[in-house]
Amino acid sequence: MVPVVGRELLEVPVADPPPLLDHYLARKLAEDLKLEGVDLDAPQELQRVVFKYLQAKPNDSKPYTRTTELLGGLSGQVPQALLDLASITDLDLFISTTVDDLLLQAINQVRHNGSPNTLDRAFVPRQQLPRDQLDPIFPPGWQEQRTPLVYRIFGKASWIRGDFALSEADHLEFMHLLLTEPRRTETLFQVLKERSLLFIGCGFPDWLSRFFIRALKSTDGLRGRRSAVVDQRLGREPDLVVFLRHFDTMLEWHGGARKFVSELHSRWSASGPPIAPSDGWIRDALDRQDEAVFVSFASEDRARVRSYVKALRAERLNVFFDEDSLPPGTHLDVLDQLVDRCAVFLPFVSDWTEKDDDSPFRREWNRAAERAEDHSARQAFIMPVMLDQTEHKSANVPARFRNISWHVKDQPMERLVQAVRDLVRERQARNARYTT
Repeated sequence: MVPVVGRELLEVPVADPPPLLDHYLARKLAEDLKLEGVDLDAPQELQRVVFKYLQAKPNDSKPYTRTTELLGGLSGQVPQALLDLASITDLDLFISTTVDDLLLQAINQVRHNGSPNTLDRAFVPRQQLPRDQLDPIFPPGWQEQRTPLVYRIFGKASWIRGDFALSEADHLEFMHLLLTEPRRTETLFQVLKERSLLFIGCGFPDWLSRFFIRALKSTDGLRGRRSAVVDQRLGREPDLVVFLRHFDTMLEWHGGARKFVSELHSRWSASGPPIAPSDGWIRDALDRQDEAVFVSFASEDRARVRSYVKALRAERLNVFFDEDSLPPGTHLDVLDQLVDRCAVFLPFVSDWTEKDDDSPFRREWNRAAERAEDHSARQAFIMPVMLDQTEHKSANVPARFRNISWHVKDQPMERLVQAVRDLVRERQARNARYTT
């Protein structure tokens, strides 16, 4: 399922009661641009305010630059509905119909402790480049790694007017280019062929809803896929309902998009997400005394680390591997306990870790180094693994790591697996002596 996220979810906590982001921006623009004939006491739609201004000054970029400034001032003001949606870790691809980065912030906050690890993509019409020079929407291995990705289909706010859509005319232009220049979005449509779509609170006018949904379902593979539309406009536009029934299995939610997401999150949480390897290992590590192998790495290296994990598990070793990011709500003290209890700590050092000083693996490495201070040399449990060609004596690692034997890139994997297996068995045997 791919959620297509709209403006009805973006209730920003800047006042009491919190306004929709669309209404907040519309009012601020009307005030700043000194528009006449706009009732500032009533909610205004952003695209209508922009249209009214551009009628008199069609070539003026002020609505776009000012919108970008206003959005920049909202950093950290993440709507609860987006946090709820981001917490549903079964979702890995999100289509955003707004130009802000609040959805991106929500996913980073919930899944990555605030680190900017979510993939950020946007449709940019002005990007006239040969096909082989276009940045790919999905990096190699994305399907297997399931790194969360946000695709902003109407662009993202910037200082260049043509980079994002504000007015109805802008939205129409973006839709036209999506259909006539598929070279930049064909991989997106290919992925969507395999997914159902959940349109949540997009709030478009009738004509734009038809055009937008038809664009996303422009390939034969999408026609007939089960999809749902959650939009308050459905109750006011019966002709749109007839049109949507031609394409979708439609869900009307009279409580609104935000209430729908809250209910969806509650039901998903109650049923429990699928147990990932990391989830099961956490419970085992905290409940049992037989130690396991803690694998620590930069998220960009996940695909390469996975081959090592597979080899370790083939030896029936209990491996903690953050396959799809830690479950939402995992406390840092839980990670500390896992590092403190593991039999073997495997930090994977690479070109990525060399230049990254803020990701969660740093906390894990420092914790392991602190634990190593309390161990004798005969009880070493840290075994650094070099994925690239960095010299370990000058690597960006805790000083304690440099005095330990490393497994380097050119050494056979079997050698590492055997060494880890021996350390785990030694630790288990020692525990058995202590408990008898």
